[in-house]
Order: sequence, then structure tokens, then C-alpha cells
Amino acid sequence: GDWRIVFEVGAKLALATALALPLLWRVVAGGVAAQPPRSPRRGAAERSGPPSSVKSREVVEASFEEEPLGAALLRFARTPAFWALLAARSALMVVSAFIAFVPLLVSSAFVSSARGGGGVVGAEVSSRAASLMGFGGMLATSAGAACYGRYLDEAGKRRAVLACSTASTAAALALLAHCAPGPPFSAHAPWATGFTLGPNSAALALSLLGLGFGSALPFYVPANVLTLQLAQDARHTASLSNLLDAAGFAALVPFEVLAGTNGAAAVAALERQNPALWKLGGPAATRAAQEAAGCWTQALAALAAACALSGVAMTAAMRLATQRPEVTQSRQRAA
Repeated sequence: GDWRIVFEVGAKLALATALALPLLWRVVAGGVAAQPPRSPRRGAAERSGPPSSVKSREVVEASFEEEPLGAALLRFARTPAFWALLAARSALMVVSAFIAFVPLLVSSAFVSSARGGGGVVGAEVSSRAASLMGFGGMLATSAGAACYGRYLDEAGKRRAVLACSTASTAAALALLAHCAPGPPFSAHAPWATGFTLGPNSAALALSLLGLGFGSALPFYVPANVLTLQLAQDARHTASLSNLLDAAGFAALVPFEVLAGTNGAAAVAALERQNPALWKLGGPAATRAAQEAAGCWTQALAALAAACALSGVAMTAAMRLATQRPEVTQSRQRAA
């Protein structure tokens, strides 16, 4: 069979997941609504009662505990911060999913410099290149997350998210500039030595690290914090997270189809060349890599757009979340 069918099957499975989750939510919502109301604590009426501030907090918490899932979903839909977070999470899922296509991109768009410059990059080297994106994500969720929560105020956190988005967007544009055949980019613009991987390994490594770090920190830290703030109830946190994931999977469907199509076209471009020539390196391998690299421009342009959208939408969601009335009132009481 044709291995390219994997991309089509993966996209259909993601779409089926996105369509099935709302049906599961309706079942869960019906089950929650059917539960009997919670009985009051024994002796509650016999106590003289707590102070007014404690009473008000308990009333607010009780109202959220009694909020059915349908009402919570309606409240999410009426919150501007929810829609900004939805756009940011969906874009970040697209960026994170690109790691699956990195080995195919590197193996088709670069020429190996090993053993005298022979051939297109092999599977072992391309897989190691993909691990750099994962390493960038590991740095973001460890050292980056520690600095983010300990040393930054609200304005500093928004600037950090915007800086991460700028780094990932620049990395995606660098890859696009390598693959794009003409203006406004040039196939040799950021890669002074053309398509040979050896002299370009540092630029490629920085691009993949930037993609991993710049997408992982906003995806795992501020997005989860905002989810907890918007849910306002432990029961609805999972529902809101699933709703955001479903939107992300829906966004993945067209991107994975596009990237899979571009990858299949790149492999077909290599197969059209004489393997006996481009595997030996030299001008034939450079021509093969150049033609294959040009097949990736659409997916890389979509990747750069997703990186930019994630930063703008996430900073907007963070700003809108701090302007919600209940957050403002709680901060005023704390002051």
C-alpha cells in the first residue's frame, strides 16, 4: 500500500475525535443534571454563622457547584477571554504537531555533508533534528516555567508569551525562507551555503529549538492557568479543557492534510530524480533538495501564521482574563 495514506487516516481520526467529544459532553451534562442536590451539613442551622466575608465566599462557591454543565458552556461562550484562549490553544496545537513532520522536512530539503557531501539527509540525522524541537519544549516547561512563575508579574508574563511567539514565528519564517523559491524570500537567504546540512546545522538547530521553546511555554503554562480561571469550578475544568482540545484537533485536520500533502509532494520530487545521482551528492543532490524544499512552502507559511496567531491571541486572553469583573473585585478586596 501507499504510505501516504497515513496522513489522510490521521486527519480523519482527528476529525472524528473532534465530532465525538460534543456528544460525550451532552451525556455527561445529562448525568450531572440528574444527580440529586447535595444535602446541607448537619448542625449548619444551629451555628450562629461565619463572618459576612466568609458567607459571601461560600455563596459564590455554592453557586458554581450547582451550575450545570450547559450553563457553564453558555458562560464560556459569552466570555471574550474564552474565544481568545480557544484561538491561541488551537494555533499552539498546530505548531506542536509540526514535530511529526520535521524528519520528513529535513530529509527532503537538505543535503547531507557527511562522507564528502553524499545525498539527501538520512533518517537517523533527520530524527535527531526532530528531537531538538522536543528539547526546546523540555527547556520551556522546566527552566522557562520556573522563571515565568517566580520572577514575572502579570505584564511581564504577557511580554514573555509575546517573546515566545516572536521566537517561534521567526523560526518558522527561517524555515520558510530556506524552502521558498522566490520573493519575498529566497531559497538561500538565511542559509549562506545553500542546501548542504553541515554548514547550516546551527541555523536549523536554532530554528527547531525556537519552535519547541516558543510553543511549549504558552501551551503548558498560561493556557492551563487561564483554563482554571475561566472554569471557576473543578467539575467544569475538564469540560473546558476538552472543549479547547476539540477545537485544536479541528484545527489540526486541515494543517495535517496540508503538511502531509506537501511532504508527499517532496518525496515524489526526490523520486523523480535519478537516485543513483543524488545519493552520491554534488549538483544533482542539490537540485533534488531544492525541488523538494519548494514543496513545503504552504505548510511552513501556515506554521508561521499559527505561531503569530498564538502569541497575539494568548496575550489578549491573558489581558481579558484579568479584566473580568470577579477578578477585579477580588483584587480590590485583597488590596
